[in-house]
Amino acid sequence: MRFFLSLLALGGVSASCMFAQNQMAAQAPSEKALVECGIDVRPQDVPNGDYGGFYSWPELVTEMKGWAKHTDIVRVQSLGKSGEGRPIPLFHITGKAQTVAPKPEVFFVVGIHPREQAPTICIVRFINELLAGYGKDPEITKLLDTRTLWVVPMLNVDGKIYDFQHGNGTTKGADWRKNRRENGDGTYGVDLNRNFPIRWGGNRAYDAAWKTTTADTRGNIYEGPAPASEPETRAVMDFISKHPLRVFLDLHSPLHDMRSPGNLSQSERDIFAGLLDKMQKTQKEPYPLQVPKAAQEPRTETRGGDSGISYPWAYYSTGAYSFNIEIGLKGRYPVPATVEQEYTDNIRGPLFTLLREATDLKAAGKGDLKFGASQWDGKPEPGERIVWKPQIKGDYSYAIAQSADAAGVIPMEFHLAPTTAGFPILIQKEAKPGTRIPLSLYVWDDKRQLTVFKDTLVVR
Repeated sequence: MRFFLSLLALGGVSASCMFAQNQMAAQAPSEKALVECGIDVRPQDVPNGDYGGFYSWPELVTEMKGWAKHTDIVRVQSLGKSGEGRPIPLFHITGKAQTVAPKPEVFFVVGIHPREQAPTICIVRFINELLAGYGKDPEITKLLDTRTLWVVPMLNVDGKIYDFQHGNGTTKGADWRKNRRENGDGTYGVDLNRNFPIRWGGNRAYDAAWKTTTADTRGNIYEGPAPASEPETRAVMDFISKHPLRVFLDLHSPLHDMRSPGNLSQSERDIFAGLLDKMQKTQKEPYPLQVPKAAQEPRTETRGGDSGISYPWAYYSTGAYSFNIEIGLKGRYPVPATVEQEYTDNIRGPLFTLLREATDLKAAGKGDLKFGASQWDGKPEPGERIVWKPQIKGDYSYAIAQSADAAGVIPMEFHLAPTTAGFPILIQKEAKPGTRIPLSLYVWDDKRQLTVFKDTLVVR
């Protein structure tokens, strides 16, 4: 029945959003905040049935309306717009206490893959607990008074709406993972978690588990026509790049583990391992941890799996300690009551741990390394492999290379110092002569200071 009750509750929201300019003064503060950001329920957004304990988009808007009532500690914003033009909700949550130093910032993102129901249920529980506890629970009050939490409760709004408009109307959506981009060949959607410009295009081999490749527009892991081609991806990147985050979390299901980025220096590996251990100790049934051995480079250029993913990009590009939690329940549409219990037993603790530990994490700083003229091995021609050899002057720990154009794919993105072997770039066969491929090198030292070097490869 929750679906039908939410439609009644939302009748005023949808109408008032359509006529926001004329009716703003008559609205409650919470409704006004949502309207100003364009976060609403259009007539075409309604699901095709009652999905019980899962959150449809109208029901999630109802929850967000409740959060926005806490005007003393909550601000509603828009992260950006989806491919179909819908605002992506962003919540800024911090206590009323003033601090001398800026409050450490933490960013949680949910809903990159809309078919994964457990993350949405868990983040709703988490935010409701924080807001109900502020001013009453001493630990929650202290956490929010001394930290700033940013939350995107649903990144892939278009995909979320589509999923519950084409499901069975009761217990399962359409199993929709991607956004709703029109690919131009009769197919729809890009996997946003293969679209970030970190090793984008670096693994196009057939994936037996997915029964497809990242280059197949029909597949669930289609990487998109170019790195960061999707507005949802760019919105996340833009936000992370502009905020000095201590922690970034991308919450998923149902793989039942907690993960760090795949290549780490010794000192950074120790920090990640320590954080994951603290998170694991809060769980009733401890999740397996996926953390690499220290100071190891990727095995080969042709390794599988980790191309275009959010949290490695966030860590390597900005230094925010970045994690993926995969909520461990069977299937993407588990019985909602089991999700509620899983939150209590195994997800609440890690979320609070990340918020709690943020103050003790060192923020990234700005480095001052110098660079000489790049050296190049190979011919910069369509279909060729060329090696980029940046000339880094000074002491550093490791470097990450990224390409901003589909014409040049970097399959081996991580190198420990010294990076004398260089970074391979696969110039695509369809690349046109004269194409300019923007390249970025993120160079980190042992003091967590970042120096960014920009270069351009021109296809001949």
